[in-house]
Amino acid sequence: MHILQLRKAIALSILVIVSFTATSQSIYYFDPTSNDSIEDGSILHPYNSFSDLSWENYASYLIKRGTTIGSSSMITIEGDYVTFGAYGVGDRPIVYSTTSQHVFKAWQKWDIVFQDLEIDAPNAVSAINFIGSVTKDAIIQNCKIHGSEWGIRGINGWTGIKILNCEIFNIKNDGIYLEVDSVEIAHCNIYNVNLDWFVNQNQSYSSGDCIQLNSLCDGFNVHHNTLDHSYTGNKFCFIADGQSGSSGIFEYNTCIGDSSTVFACVYLHAALSDAVVRYNTFRSAQTGIYSNAFGTQIYYNIIEGCGAGLNLANYGALYNEIYNNVFYNNHLGLSSNFSTSQIKNNIFYSTGTADAAYEYPYSNIITTDYNVIYPEQMDFIHFAYATFNTLSAYQVASGNSLNSIVADPLFLDAPNGDFHLQSNSPCIGAGIGVGLSHDYAGNNLTTGTIDCGVYQYSNPTINPGWNYVSSLNTHTILVPPSANISIEGDSISSGDYLGAFYDYQGDFVCCGYTQWTAAGCTLLAYGYDGIIAGLAPLEEIKIRVWRISDATEYVGFPIFDTAFPDTSLYNMSGQSSLLSMEAIKFASQILQLDAGWSMISGFINPISPELESVFEGNQGNIRIIKDENGDIYWPSFNVNQIGTMAPWLGYKINMNNSVLVELKGIKVVPEEISVQLEYGYGYFGYPYSSPALVTSILSSIINEVAIIKDENGLICWFDYNINEIGNFNPGKGYQIKMKSSVLFTYPSGL
Repeated sequence: MHILQLRKAIALSILVIVSFTATSQSIYYFDPTSNDSIEDGSILHPYNSFSDLSWENYASYLIKRGTTIGSSSMITIEGDYVTFGAYGVGDRPIVYSTTSQHVFKAWQKWDIVFQDLEIDAPNAVSAINFIGSVTKDAIIQNCKIHGSEWGIRGINGWTGIKILNCEIFNIKNDGIYLEVDSVEIAHCNIYNVNLDWFVNQNQSYSSGDCIQLNSLCDGFNVHHNTLDHSYTGNKFCFIADGQSGSSGIFEYNTCIGDSSTVFACVYLHAALSDAVVRYNTFRSAQTGIYSNAFGTQIYYNIIEGCGAGLNLANYGALYNEIYNNVFYNNHLGLSSNFSTSQIKNNIFYSTGTADAAYEYPYSNIITTDYNVIYPEQMDFIHFAYATFNTLSAYQVASGNSLNSIVADPLFLDAPNGDFHLQSNSPCIGAGIGVGLSHDYAGNNLTTGTIDCGVYQYSNPTINPGWNYVSSLNTHTILVPPSANISIEGDSISSGDYLGAFYDYQGDFVCCGYTQWTAAGCTLLAYGYDGIIAGLAPLEEIKIRVWRISDATEYVGFPIFDTAFPDTSLYNMSGQSSLLSMEAIKFASQILQLDAGWSMISGFINPISPELESVFEGNQGNIRIIKDENGDIYWPSFNVNQIGTMAPWLGYKINMNNSVLVELKGIKVVPEEISVQLEYGYGYFGYPYSSPALVTSILSSIINEVAIIKDENGLICWFDYNINEIGNFNPGKGYQIKMKSSVLFTYPSGL
């Protein structure tokens, strides 16, 4: 018998490999390993070098995965609506270029797409260069770029570029340099930039940033990136230097500098106005955020290990709103020379005896209130060219911070980067509403009191209680706001938890979690790093959901975006993106396995259905398991012909000793299961959680059933009105003899 229909929610995985989707009129294929003599660019007769290129509008040029194609000269794109991509399966194709110009150049072109490529260009000016004022709407996604002077360049002031899910590294100057409005840079990992610094540390020579937006940058949206400038010195992780009135959003990024050599994680030029910097982590630079911009909103950021956390530098940095940030282990938390700003609900935590919370010269330019400062120490506040050793003295002199307090914020584990609040933290309820909707983790801020810092306190009795230890190795799972996540048919809510797990000897171990927000979230799954336990390479990452409203854990069945380099299998420094997920309530069933021969089935679809996992810890008691096809599981000899357990099928098992086995997973829906009962003898499973009459279950096919027999030899022989079994029972399997082959669907309503 075999399964014809299964509930979609219990499908284990569907792997779809998509190399390219487009509405192109022509597709040309390149395989540098091909020696085909016809070589017409078709998939059967691909080109083997770029010298065969013939340009068309609306054309796609696809390179075979797992190959390397060489180029010694610049490739100038001569068509609009052109895509460079990949076909086949395997690793991204590598474009290896020895040119001293740009590898790819697009001048005055529209709608150019690069996707699924690796570009290695050790001598090039840039890997990809867009130029020309009428150029527009470029996309670079899922590419790996390294070796060139600049990674990606776009100049001459045009509009519209998306750089998504790219890895850019080992670059001599800027990872990305753009003079473009309407920029989106998202889910990229940019590191080891400005390598010219090792040649000459003078900034006029080595001036590379991870991302530089210059001249034009209005409408930028830079989010969910890792920008690591710690390998070299000078400049910034991110700089926005646009024309007057330019604005944009910088959110959900991690920026890492070097406190001795990198000037700032983020630099905002005076030309900007009303920019938003939120939900980021800034670490280890001379300055976390250096801003000359007007009207900047800076909230729910973590700024740690910097010389100065935030520097509002000149006359242009007016009317800023600085809310709910954590300034930790900075020599100076905040500095403001002349800017008019509101500074509320922040936590300033100093770790050095010479550190200060903030400094500013005049009382009329800053409003500081509802902040938590710790510790109170010598010269910990600088105001009006004087220093103060106590908060009360500062309050008298300035008239400011009348609702601020000095107290240890009682973080959960600040030295290891956990700035959640303990249950007795003085920061709980110490803030004031400032019109924001959610905190760093997505907790709702529209009801109740407001806490200081980046995390609104969550009662530990209303959380999943998952625990994990951070390791040095991570796999990033992006959960965009567009991801369709449902819990038993209802949409996920802000504040619900998403956790990454792995299977360890039949138990599921948490290796990272986060909270869902309307803006999406990022889930880090931690891997084994030689010391700390975690996921192994290519091990499946299992996802669970914990819903706050009913304080219940659910098992997730994710579908991943195959446009990203990874999906459900752990890869160190890997990146996946969730398209959708249905989460279903976790359930279990106890199977009684008696000594000797018996027959079993179940109503739980195991999370790990491999027989080795289902019977983990009991292999020594199992002599053999057999299915109706004669395939066996014989653990003493490491033989598993059956593979995985489908609980609605019957199995015959022989045990040395009686044991109890727990099936953990998802409760099946019997009426959604159809099985083919073949003529003659076979096995029959019972996928219900309560007993039912044999005649009720088989009523639709009773005239086609010759005989049913249980493990004790009792029978139902309907032609002779013999029914010794009475009820089918949960956990038990049965032998069945059919008069003819029948498609059987388990009945509902039982």
